[in-house]
Amino acid sequence: MKVIITGAFLYETLITLTIHPPATGASGFLGSAVHEAFRQDDKIVVRAFSHSRTGPGLVPLDLLDEAQVKDAFKEFEPDC
Repeated sequence: MKVIITGAFLYETLITLTIHPPATGASGFLGSAVHEAFRQDDKIVVRAFSHSRTGPGLVPLDLLDEAQVKDAFKEFEPDC
């Protein structure tokens, strides 16, 4: 059996997807810009992780704590 995926089908599929990327370092200069850019698109549901600062929309996360990272990503279920 052959499955043919046309460009139109792929495009239609891609424009209807909602993605869930994590943004680590979201309180820093680059991370906050990435977080804000993601927030501008309603098809992107971003989880913003920060270790050193807290604030609206920031989830505390120490990337050196393996158990904490596993728990955070298990709860959020990112697409990447």
